[in-house]
Amino acid sequence: MASDVIKGLNDLLADAMVFRFKAQQRHWNIKGRHFFELHAKFEEQYNRWSELIDELAERVLSLGGTPLQTFKDVMTHAAISEAPGEADEKSMVKGTLDDFETMRKRLAQVSRAAAEVGDRTTENLLDPHIDFIAKARWMFAAFLGESV
Repeated sequence: MASDVIKGLNDLLADAMVFRFKAQQRHWNIKGRHFFELHAKFEEQYNRWSELIDELAERVLSLGGTPLQTFKDVMTHAAISEAPGEADEKSMVKGTLDDFETMRKRLAQVSRAAAEVGDRTTENLLDPHIDFIAKARWMFAAFLGESV
């Protein structure tokens, strides 16, 4: 049902908005030995998610829905929580990995809902972002010496 896809897209929109904000906060506040490297990576993230936010909102509109309108709505729909002022680069990278996992699950959920109703346009919209997260998760985990 298209309403399930619209709801899923709005939930994903909320997560993307919170993630983008957190990435920008991390970009501004990173300190330490890996400043230059992580400063650039966090900027890459918030730029990428700015594009997704626009695409998601436009897709909601094209399906006859209304994108989230307020920050209160965003926080109600988001599965990603605000960052509690992470103090060091390791906690910032770990927090980003946790958020990637949440986004990965949400993207897969919305993609499945779109597939169930034959909405290839939404699936096609989400596919590159699913791929991007897979690679980004691997890279951020490798930074910590972990695997995904």
